[in-house]
Amino acid sequence: MDSEDDTENQYQPSRWSKRCPPDEAVPLHVKIATNESNVARTTVPFKSNLRYGTREGQTFDIYGNGTLKKDSPMFVYIHGGYWQYLTKELSAYCVVPLHEAGVRVVVPDYDLAPNVSLSIIVQEVFELATFIMKMAKEDGVRDVWFGGHSAGAHLSSMLLSTELLSKLDDDSKAIFRGLFLISGVYNLKPLLRTTVNDALNLTEKELSKLSPMSSIDDQVKNHLNKSFNLVVAVGENDSPAFQQQSRDFHEVLSRRGIASKYIFVEEVDHFEIVENLSKVDYKLTKELIQLITK
Repeated sequence: MDSEDDTENQYQPSRWSKRCPPDEAVPLHVKIATNESNVARTTVPFKSNLRYGTREGQTFDIYGNGTLKKDSPMFVYIHGGYWQYLTKELSAYCVVPLHEAGVRVVVPDYDLAPNVSLSIIVQEVFELATFIMKMAKEDGVRDVWFGGHSAGAHLSSMLLSTELLSKLDDDSKAIFRGLFLISGVYNLKPLLRTTVNDALNLTEKELSKLSPMSSIDDQVKNHLNKSFNLVVAVGENDSPAFQQQSRDFHEVLSRRGIASKYIFVEEVDHFEIVENLSKVDYKLTKELIQLITK
């Protein structure tokens, strides 16, 4: 296998799953994610298709906003799908345990490639963060946390941007408490040599700005809450490249003086690691709830 084939293999999570053949991994994930999200959508009160911007995909659902205490914390969960697939409707699988713990949950959509560029998607997430912070302040929310899976972890980590943070007012910075990142891609350079880039059309010129591994500068920490916390999690059955990305990003954060915890989750693949967030006794569910509610 030449280096290009190996890179393609490393960035195809389906090929590393141990629970089913590669061609069944994504359909199984969609089925499980849809079923668990439907449980949330039938048991937890929510408002759907609220807008945070003018583009078609800039909508979000909010769960538990009217049923929890006014100052209850908020978790914004950004779905994965290599910036090309999936929707908020099948990405609410984390909602039920969080709602039971007193956390309201926002699950947004965003426009997808190839209809828009990754630069535009990142800009949409900046607009999402600005909108959510303003809404949270007006509603009396105590803390706001962002997180995501795979591409959603990348988009969440892009919020560690001096460009964005410098534009937030002090009240918004005070309630922005942390990130919970699961099996993300933080250095996009390897994707140039994969079929993932067929829809993204990334260029070498864009890589540095769109890769949080390199875009986080020394000024970011100055804009963060002193109690800002970050979790970087990855699964045992993620590919070695995904595992290395998480380890490297955790180390970059630590060098930048940003409090980061690296979590290696045993016996889960790239999909199970988030599907299991529907379970209250799951390792990452407990970590997430403890982080947000402490």
